[in-house]
Amino acid sequence: MSGKYPLSLKVIVVVLITGFSLAVINFMYKTDIRHSCLTWSRDGKKIYYVKNINYCVNMIVGISSTVFRPYKGKAYVMSMNPNGWGKKELAVFKSEHEDDLYNIRSLKITPSGKELIILVSNWSDEPKKDLFEMYAVGVNGKTLKRLVSCEGIIEISNFFISPDSKKIVYTKSRNTSGGNNFGSFRSVWLVDIDGNNDHMICEEDSHTAGWIT
Repeated sequence: MSGKYPLSLKVIVVVLITGFSLAVINFMYKTDIRHSCLTWSRDGKKIYYVKNINYCVNMIVGISSTVFRPYKGKAYVMSMNPNGWGKKELAVFKSEHEDDLYNIRSLKITPSGKELIILVSNWSDEPKKDLFEMYAVGVNGKTLKRLVSCEGIIEISNFFISPDSKKIVYTKSRNTSGGNNFGSFRSVWLVDIDGNNDHMICEEDSHTAGWIT
């Protein structure tokens, strides 16, 4: 006997409360992990891929209807052996701010096989604070550098790497409608692989469809 209630009863109460709390947490929150953009190394000895992690909260919209809304996210560029072993983190994009929702949208390897080009977005509840950036990182995970950065209504929608691995051509989309319809106006830009000499090469409504050799 311990106090007013038997010890066994206290244990049962603690177990029930803990179980109920965990059930509520599982109902209200979930973690969404997605892998994408698998890319082979030029020698076929490594696989590079993206791991996006979104932390979601349950937005209850009815008695029997729920929608999980991401409220925070982080993204990784990973490498592994073809047998699934030897996973290594090459680059990570994350923040401690609750409203940051990082997501890697595209991953490509340069023809030289020395670098990976990454297209990253950071969505915000305020469209003017949305961030779209392009990075380069060595296939060994070293020398991560930002090449291009756009904010607000300007989005980087796609890109292609030159055959000599020295330049990147990409599309900028400007949302002139004020809504979520990116692509109202698009232009083509060219940047060196080190992020220098970023300039527009086609001002007309246009987009990159590939690199012509």
